[in-house]
Amino acid sequence: MICILIGISGASGSGKTSYSQSLAKRLKSPLKPISLDNFCCQSPPQTYHPKLGKLWNYETPESLKSEELYKLLSSIKQCQTMEKLMNYAKNNRYLAAQNSDNNDTNFIYIVVEGFLLFALTDPLTHLFDIRLFLDAEKETCCRRRYVRESKNHLDVNGEEINESFKLWFDDLVWKHYLEHKDRQKQAAHQSIHERDYTNSNYAQIDAIVDDKIAKIIYENINK
Repeated sequence: MICILIGISGASGSGKTSYSQSLAKRLKSPLKPISLDNFCCQSPPQTYHPKLGKLWNYETPESLKSEELYKLLSSIKQCQTMEKLMNYAKNNRYLAAQNSDNNDTNFIYIVVEGFLLFALTDPLTHLFDIRLFLDAEKETCCRRRYVRESKNHLDVNGEEINESFKLWFDDLVWKHYLEHKDRQKQAAHQSIHERDYTNSNYAQIDAIVDDKIAKIIYENINK
């Protein structure tokens, strides 16, 4: 059994989680997508904002347990049978099985998503067989994050984002995203702009993934 790891990165609010869930179901992954959000440190660095005061900063590599994620994904890669993988998943708090009727156990697909996924360590980045970067605009990401944080799922297009949230997003979330954006885009095999996956239309991204999977399978069969 060969485990193909698919990493999806991009700004907070770029649509990583929604696409990861769609992709994992489409590829009949035995596991639900693994989220980098679950690897946040309990005591992240603090920062001081002149208007917002002292804030916990979850937007930097230092706030994430990258070594723990690396060990987890390495262990998954080493599972040589579906039985071993599922037994490993049962005993790991980061993993959750999902219903899958995939009868092909020669190749399985594990999806991982995270806002700094390709900006942590080179060994972690290179574990991924397929690396995608979702490139969304700041206004889109800010509104999505606002809806998520406020749990307001009404008419979001007509809902004005309050000033303190804008300050927090611009000066903390987006600032740190831009610091690592170039590194992440360079590490990705493909960068996809938000106009190519609006309204959950994932046809173009799916085609990119399928093409890369086909190449990986061909290379492994013809070794």
